Amino acid sequence: MSFENDKLERQIFADRLIGLCTSLSTASILPAGRVISVDSPWGSGKSWIAQKLPEHFEKSSKIGATIYIDAFEFDYHHDPFAVVTSAIIDKCNTQTAAIKGLKKAAVDVIRVTLPAIAKGLVKAGAKTVGLDGDEISEAFNGVAEASEKGIQEMLDTFSKTKATTKKFKEKLAGLSKTYGENKPLVIIIDELDRCRPSFALEMLERIKHLFDVENVIFIFFMHTPAIHSAITKTYGNSINSVEYLSKFISITIGLPNARKAIPNREDQSNFLRQFLDTQYPNSQNGLTETEYQFRSTLAELAPYFNASFRDIERVMLFWLIVKTKMRGAPSDVAYSLLLKVLDKNQYKELQNRTPQSYEIETKRLGIVDNNESYNITHYRESFNFGIKPPPPPANNQEMQANNTYINSLNYFTRVLLSLELEHINIS
Repeated sequence: MSFENDKLERQIFADRLIGLCTSLSTASILPAGRVISVDSPWGSGKSWIAQKLPEHFEKSSKIGATIYIDAFEFDYHHDPFAVVTSAIIDKCNTQTAAIKGLKKAAVDVIRVTLPAIAKGLVKAGAKTVGLDGDEISEAFNGVAEASEKGIQEMLDTFSKTKATTKKFKEKLAGLSKTYGENKPLVIIIDELDRCRPSFALEMLERIKHLFDVENVIFIFFMHTPAIHSAITKTYGNSINSVEYLSKFISITIGLPNARKAIPNREDQSNFLRQFLDTQYPNSQNGLTETEYQFRSTLAELAPYFNASFRDIERVMLFWLIVKTKMRGAPSDVAYSLLLKVLDKNQYKELQNRTPQSYEIETKRLGIVDNNESYNITHYRESFNFGIKPPPPPANNQEMQANNTYINSLNYFTRVLLSLELEHINIS
């Protein structure tokens, strides 16, 4: 089962993607290509769901075939066109007649889009899409070397490119329809945001110009700001990276980080608890009280830090290392580890107990929420006390309250100081 033990209910999101793909595949008017972007920060679980989609999609009667490509795995390659085409050919190899025509059209595209003097590169690209030997020789049809004939061929490239691109698109559309009318061929591109900028942009450009045909859908799983950065690095700061990227993508959606469309922090905390239960299953005897307190506080506090799944995994790794050595409250350790992973400067400042550092934490925790946990309220009140201690207490009740906050800040500071790994005896 592709979404077995799916406690985060990602299958619901996958089913929505199926609906988007089928709607987009036959749309006659589009703002850009038949491209969907699933935009989510690094560490939010994009690759987990991207890798499970092919199996899930192909169980649907609405999808023809689904191809998964890890773009980062191929970003050493000189041309994304060959990478995408070879993945399509490999997946759809049972459609023999359609694949044969697509191979030939692909090599013609490679041949005319590279200079005639780069015959070696043409051969490499042809092999990538599955041709060799006699097929390559036939495809070249006497490609010229660097000569007068070669220069003339370069001058003729525009008209040839137009013709070969049209032919390739026809063959690709024909292949997609071998799976049935209105059953799109879906290509999932993952990890584009990790690729070198030139490869990432070339991937977008090749897909726009060569793969934009009815019934063929691309889904990019990526962190959009990283692509914006790649655009400015390649074309300079004068370009509007948001506007430029919009030329390639028709629909952008986010990866849900809670079950509700407009989640509050309680919803996000519950979602993170499910993530922790999924990634770090309980032992047969259940969680110890210490483990329960740590995880509960971690889930409560993580939304205030905008922590991703990957951030949570880093915190859990630290916890695994230090938990048998820590003497502080598990809640203080959870808060301290979130600071250590996500806000190192503030982690250091809080060790010095400055009023400014406490003020930053009260702002992080925001205004009082009627649904917030005791832990959140306690930390906010303790940090408020540290910003500007009140006048001397007028009675024993006020004195006890002040002592509670003083002790709380003292214990918290000790935990911060004790988490310096270079000072912990791990063995």
